[in-house]
Amino acid sequence: MKLTEKEIQNLEEQFPYIAEASARQAYWEALSSGSSVLVVENEEVVEVFPNGRRVAIQKIEPRISIKKGTKFEIK
Repeated sequence: MKLTEKEIQNLEEQFPYIAEASARQAYWEALSSGSSVLVVENEEVVEVFPNGRRVAIQKIEPRISIKKGTKFEIK
């Protein structure tokens, strides 16, 4: 099955929404199964436990903004 350029663009536009939904589902599934998860909050890696407890693990560098449409080359 060959996709047109327009069809490819439409699919690519959906990636951020699908990725966000998948990450959110994985987060809640992990907590529901009794596991903890690591998240980034306020420039820190934080471990979140199923009971809601949060433990700061490590400070990290501030996020950088990426302009929409930026393309990266994989070497």
